[in-house]
Amino acid sequence: MIIASFRGLIKKMRSRRLAVWLLAASAAWSFLGTVVPQTGRDAAGVHAWALEHPILESVVDLFGLHHAFRAPIFLAVVAVLAVSTSLCAWERTAWAARTLSRTRAGVVPRAAIEQYAHIAIPVPSSLDQGAAEDAVRVALRRMRLRVSSVDGVIEGGSRRWSVFGSPVFHWALALLMIVIGMGQLTRSEGLMGVPEKEIVLDTAEAYGVLTEGPWFTGHSGYGIGITEFERYYNDGTVDRGASPVVTLYDGDLALVSQRIYPNQPLRYKAMMIHMNEWGYAPEVGSTTAAGESLGSLKMIVDVEDGMPRSTTSGFDITSPTDGSTLEFSATLIADEDGPQLELIGSDLNGAEVARALLGVGEELTLPNGDRVEYQELHYYARLSVVHDWSVSFIYLLFILGLAGVSVAVLDPHRRIAVVVGESQDEPRALVVRVLIRHGRRSALFVERVKEVIDSTLSAAAEDISTERDRS
Repeated sequence: MIIASFRGLIKKMRSRRLAVWLLAASAAWSFLGTVVPQTGRDAAGVHAWALEHPILESVVDLFGLHHAFRAPIFLAVVAVLAVSTSLCAWERTAWAARTLSRTRAGVVPRAAIEQYAHIAIPVPSSLDQGAAEDAVRVALRRMRLRVSSVDGVIEGGSRRWSVFGSPVFHWALALLMIVIGMGQLTRSEGLMGVPEKEIVLDTAEAYGVLTEGPWFTGHSGYGIGITEFERYYNDGTVDRGASPVVTLYDGDLALVSQRIYPNQPLRYKAMMIHMNEWGYAPEVGSTTAAGESLGSLKMIVDVEDGMPRSTTSGFDITSPTDGSTLEFSATLIADEDGPQLELIGSDLNGAEVARALLGVGEELTLPNGDRVEYQELHYYARLSVVHDWSVSFIYLLFILGLAGVSVAVLDPHRRIAVVVGESQDEPRALVVRVLIRHGRRSALFVERVKEVIDSTLSAAAEDISTERDRS
């Protein structure tokens, strides 16, 4: 009883109908994942979308569509599809092995072909048995079948490797499902802002937005630097927009360096770094009343339509002059001569102490004599950093699956056995009997076998008649 139930479950799991429904469900879910903003790529977009669609947001949040490709529903569908496809792949692999074993077993007995033939084609009376057999061989070659003859039995078959087209496709598809699911569980994706000429370490604390799979093992710790930034980059054919040169460091060692722009990420092992957005990075430095430098820092300010918007960054300065700590807010304000920096300094109680609107090179003098200078205006790149080992394997399995399905569709396994013998209905008449060993379920193939052999026999008979007329 248990064995019968298990066999029934296996039969249902490898059902083509189930596989089609699962593929349709995963395709529909993937479409929704492209329509609904994803947390790992656009956290601000997720927040804005939720405010604009409050009713839909409750449904989207319930099903986890903001992280669609790690949602339990998607992973469950992928898991069942992987099992279903694996069972189907195993079945087709066993069929391929049996098929190869049978083709190695030798020639089909002549009596079996005559008794079970699927096609019978009359031979023109002008052709003897030898000429008819030669015409059959020509016909099989016209169908791109490899021809062999033993004791009057003519066999034609596809190349032996063609039998593996379908199994290769199904195994590639099954492994693709497994790799996609495992990749989603072990990947990390986040956004980090990196000012030009700066290096930010790849650690969890460096990301403004970060999503990690439950089995993610940790960040690389590599340094991610922007060594060059072009606001308008043209690669010689197309304007690519804002484009930084990203360099990946292991300590002081530069591992790889590349200019990135949309659809042109930097790849290194399991890491991919995409260009997401750009903004300004105003640099502010401070000195004491005595002229001692307290260092400088670069802030990150987003832009909208190429102009600064009222995005405020902040920083603190503790003065060695009197030990006081001031909290500064910094806002870029659009100006025809270039973005100006508005600095507002407040004490720890929130009382405003100093305020100024500065151009590049200008200073704000504080009550204790310390100075804050707007030193330079830089750019920053908002980078989407992905850790995902599965990407390369996905491409490889996709290519393997494409090769398998191409063989299965364009060069399916076909094998036929043919004999030329006397007709049972007409004395002295010859007939070509064809046993289709592989391919009889394809009506197109059966019809083609009949048509090509018949036309080749007719052409051979016509050639003989023409030679007789000439002689």
